[in-house]
Amino acid sequence: MARRDKPIMRHDIRGRGRVMLSALALVALASAGACKSISDPLLQSTDPDIINPIDLNSSDGAEALRVGALGRLSSMTAGSESTWLFGGLLADEWKSSDTFQQRDETDQRNMDPTNTVYVTAFRSIHRARLSALQAIPALRTLRPNPQSGIGLMFFVKGFAELQSASDVCDGQIFSDATVLPIAYGSPISTTDAFALANASMDSALAFSGTDSGSARLQNMTRIAKGRAQLGLRQYAAAAATVATVPTNFVYNLTYTQVSGDNQIWGLNNSAKRYTVSDSLERNGSGTLTIPNALPFVSAKDPRVPTSRTSNSQKGFDGVTLFDQQNIWPNRDSPVALVNGIEARLIEAEAALKANDTVTFMAKINALRFPTGAGSGGVAGLSPLADPMTAAARVDLLFRERAFWMFGRGVRLFDLRRRIRDYGRPLSSFPGSGAPWYKGGNYGATVALPIPQAELNNSNARACDATKA
Repeated sequence: MARRDKPIMRHDIRGRGRVMLSALALVALASAGACKSISDPLLQSTDPDIINPIDLNSSDGAEALRVGALGRLSSMTAGSESTWLFGGLLADEWKSSDTFQQRDETDQRNMDPTNTVYVTAFRSIHRARLSALQAIPALRTLRPNPQSGIGLMFFVKGFAELQSASDVCDGQIFSDATVLPIAYGSPISTTDAFALANASMDSALAFSGTDSGSARLQNMTRIAKGRAQLGLRQYAAAAATVATVPTNFVYNLTYTQVSGDNQIWGLNNSAKRYTVSDSLERNGSGTLTIPNALPFVSAKDPRVPTSRTSNSQKGFDGVTLFDQQNIWPNRDSPVALVNGIEARLIEAEAALKANDTVTFMAKINALRFPTGAGSGGVAGLSPLADPMTAAARVDLLFRERAFWMFGRGVRLFDLRRRIRDYGRPLSSFPGSGAPWYKGGNYGATVALPIPQAELNNSNARACDATKA
């Protein structure tokens, strides 16, 4: 009898389970039917994070594209770990005080095209360019006024092209992903990249308009165009381009405490992953000198103020001695994208190229006065004497440019130009052949490479980043 009870009990349990599952299925079906029949608007919602293409087909949509492009301009410069930082790390503005291989190899000048941190910086340039390309036709059709808004997008496009030309090795590509199918670009020379930027700046000037934003746009565009003309070796034309820009003009990138930090501050002052570099190597035994590097710390130049809590303070890696920049002391410190000081430096270089050493020295020294419309507005700088030789004047020019424009994406551009346009050897690049403080020697990289990810474009090819 006991043996007969057990199978009966198992049969009952399975039966009840089938009944329960059937009942639940009926409830689920009834519930689903009830949901389908509900039309109460309180139960219907739109996800505000989803922007459909049709939503941009309006004046407000065009304005959103414009604002988005400006946000990406910030991201490709001081608003993220951009080529401003990577270029300065490859050069002599910054030193890696980090544990990440990607930053160490860049500092050591042994960059690998698979560097995952750098590829994000590279993409940021092209995202800014493509955002501007997308905004331009929308603004022209849907929001043509103020016209300077259109010109500003040509400036963003041109500045992205200018930064890429300044930093990336020969053979870079500019594709157009605003159309379908994507128009994949082909490799172009560094000279052609500067010409592309120069043409975009011409378009920015053509669309600068006469509204309240026109004068600012014209000044900032003339400075960027002048820089592109330096890249094209058009020195006299560059000086003419910037001649009307006031020395005290500045176009700032701005940041807030809540919606995006100044990442020069973030990666140096806050995270301590970058430290200000110097010609004197404080790490390791003895006192070493990094060949061809500038003394951004030990010079105690008021244009690049630095500090340290103690001579033994370490960076994030716990090994590298740390120096903090104080140009931008807070997370929301504004950063000059371009300013009128660069205009005067362009004029000084044009004078030097024309063998007008009197004008060259006058332009250099006018900036060093602490007050007045023609000065850089930095106290504590004394006038300089003419160093008397052609090579020493070139050294003086690039030293002044380095201290006036520290950390703002120009130093790598200048070091490459010294090799390309002034006949300096590759060995003149900072650190060449010398011991690197974390082991081994500095490598031969003198430009940022085409990243491996870009080689998914069948038109792309690897470039030689050991050539300026």
